[in-house]
Amino acid sequence: MSYFFIPVPITNPYTIIFPGDKNTKGFDVGAYNPALTDGRASNEEINQALKEIESVRRPFYKKMLVSISTYVFALIFGVIAYIGLTSYLNKNHSTFANYLIYPFIIYIFGSVVFFIMSIKKNRMNGRKAALEIVSKYNLIFASKGLRWHLPVHFPKWVELWKDYLGQPNPQTSFYTPPPEYGAPGQSFEATSHFQKPGGYEL
Repeated sequence: MSYFFIPVPITNPYTIIFPGDKNTKGFDVGAYNPALTDGRASNEEINQALKEIESVRRPFYKKMLVSISTYVFALIFGVIAYIGLTSYLNKNHSTFANYLIYPFIIYIFGSVVFFIMSIKKNRMNGRKAALEIVSKYNLIFASKGLRWHLPVHFPKWVELWKDYLGQPNPQTSFYTPPPEYGAPGQSFEATSHFQKPGGYEL
């Protein structure tokens, strides 16, 4: 659930960050200009790639809104049902009212688990679709020494790696990306301190 609270990192010398736009549900490209990639990628090329990735990001937020709405409804329904049943049983002097708290706790716990699993499944499906798009564009951008990358917290932001700059300073933080992002053992600079060195945690 850290997705909702993690800050978006800033662009650094080796990685360009395109943060999500809450209003358009797309990505903010306003700060990009070709000078950031030493003229290797035009605004049109960047926009074209991001528009396809946005086609995955927008449905993600629609599904997330549905999940949140369902969870809130289930929570409100559970509280009202618990209060109503407890009140009714107490009026009838039923001892069962003392034990009603246990199924209520199970219900709330189950609702939370369902909500978390729903969000995770939504993100995994969106990531899989986005990886197909990224892989297609990386075949094109590879000749420019650039590479699109989906961070752990995608679709909160997307990254463009400057592979043409070579390896960053060994004194900086490193991580080893999973196989779909590079050859095993190949290291790149972590784009923020929120990504743990040594790999990704999904």
